[in-house]
Amino acid sequence: MALLLCFFTFGVIKNSGVEDTHIPDIAEMLPKEIGGWEANDMPVGETEEVKRKMGQILDYDSAIYREYKKGFKWIQVYISFWRRGKTHLRTVYGHSPDVCWTRAGWEPTLRDGNHTFTLDFEPEFRLKTAQYREFSLGTSSVRVLFWQLLDGEPFSYGNFGEPPVTAIFTDIFSRGFNQKPEQWFIRISSNVDFDLLKTDSGFETLIRSLEVFELQDTSDQNQRD
Repeated sequence: MALLLCFFTFGVIKNSGVEDTHIPDIAEMLPKEIGGWEANDMPVGETEEVKRKMGQILDYDSAIYREYKKGFKWIQVYISFWRRGKTHLRTVYGHSPDVCWTRAGWEPTLRDGNHTFTLDFEPEFRLKTAQYREFSLGTSSVRVLFWQLLDGEPFSYGNFGEPPVTAIFTDIFSRGFNQKPEQWFIRISSNVDFDLLKTDSGFETLIRSLEVFELQDTSDQNQRD
């Protein structure tokens, strides 16, 4: 009983309310000039009504949806941020491309489990491992990378789709009552293979800029230090 009480008290302290911390200006953090690509900011949803509903559902503190175009190639970047205590981690997880894109009519072409992808550039720059998906709609196909960061660390249940039914229990065991940490959701989608985009200097500029969102993998550097 004493252990349970201690556990509960810890949870109350960790979730006592939204922390009054600085809300980042994501639009300023994400570059608009990336070497020959034309950038354009778009509403989070296709219409202002969708944008309003998305804001109500996800209740984010800050978000941006920016598209970069060069000829037939395009890259879309969506980033949203929640202060600690704002939104449950399963709420954010439940609005991944696995769920939202399929509900919008896109057909996932990689359903056989959880797929990951790592973007890296020389010298010694690598992003934290991303979730990787491919979707198709008619004659269009899209490659998608996305991360859900909890206090700066990538999080995934290792499945395709919504949180598993057991998540309510596993989350308690793994995180205690700290179910509303500071969170980032970052999604990069493109009609071009990411391995091909890696040869584009503008794309490299974009990827390196994500360091400010705590997305750079520094584990090797830490081991060497």
